[in-house]
Amino acid sequence: MALETEPFDSAEFLDAPEARAAYLAEMTADGDPRAIVHAIGTLVRAQGRRGRDHLHEALAEDGDPRFATVARVLETLGLRLAVVPAMSPAETRPE
Repeated sequence: MALETEPFDSAEFLDAPEARAAYLAEMTADGDPRAIVHAIGTLVRAQGRRGRDHLHEALAEDGDPRFATVARVLETLGLRLAVVPAMSPAETRPE
């Protein structure tokens, strides 16, 4: 008998503001713009906010949204950007 699986969608688990903020913080930790765009798209799906074709295109895997678009989407999702010091390589190594 073959093992049956279902696709995993992290959007299904992002039902609280704290979970959405933690998810976005984790996905932006390494600064990869593609990961950030992907995470924001996941957050949009998690809140069921679809409809605008240009937004869907901007947040698609090959999209390249403008910063103003990202800022507006985050505001709509009830989130905001925050800046924290980056850890130096010495700070990430266990002693």
